Amino acid sequence: MSRTIRSERLAARLDGGFVVFLIGMRINKPLPVRRWWPVAMPRMIRELHAHAELGFMHADSRKAVGAFHAAALANGGTSEGATGLRLHYSANFCAAYVRDPDGNKFAVVGRRAE
Repeated sequence: MSRTIRSERLAARLDGGFVVFLIGMRINKPLPVRRWWPVAMPRMIRELHAHAELGFMHADSRKAVGAFHAAALANGGTSEGATGLRLHYSANFCAAYVRDPDGNKFAVVGRRAE
């Protein structure tokens, strides 16, 4: 697994639009997950849930979520969660999760009622 930072521009070709924003979190000193997770993650998840287009890869439709998942698998990615509704987030929260060949995990989300 590569641990290098990529500085080049990368592109994907998919039918339908989507937005990608990288989200990072810096931990200044090593702490057990139980110490920082309850502080950092709930706020981040609430913000992303309210405005999925700001953080997740956002798809225009469930079909586009599925197309992203299929394209990732066809190009060497591995599935970390097949396309489907995630009802614990909301009634229309459709997502798919993949890991690229370098081990980076990506989520694509569509929230349109269909």
